[in-house]
Amino acid sequence: MRLLAMAVILAFVMALAMCLPGCGNVNVSGDAATALERSTADSLIYYNKLKDANVPTWAVEYAGENYKQWRWFARANKRDLAWGPLLPGETQSAETGSK
Repeated sequence: MRLLAMAVILAFVMALAMCLPGCGNVNVSGDAATALERSTADSLIYYNKLKDANVPTWAVEYAGENYKQWRWFARANKRDLAWGPLLPGETQSAETGSK
């Protein structure tokens, strides 16, 4: 029983040690930042091509979500919640702006 308790405590401490310093932090620079922004732009181009093509709705929605994920990653890296164009139907939230 004592061994189980120590294992649980150790797992909890390890989870805190790994998660707290890095939760939500994105920090890339140089070529990695350029690649991140380029991948975001590529995903937007892909979305626009699918939107104008004769493809199923789910494919367009998937491409839109893919772009949003890349955009949020780039925004987190830039610490600028207004970076990147919005998709049709999206609205800018009140929390946006440069930090």
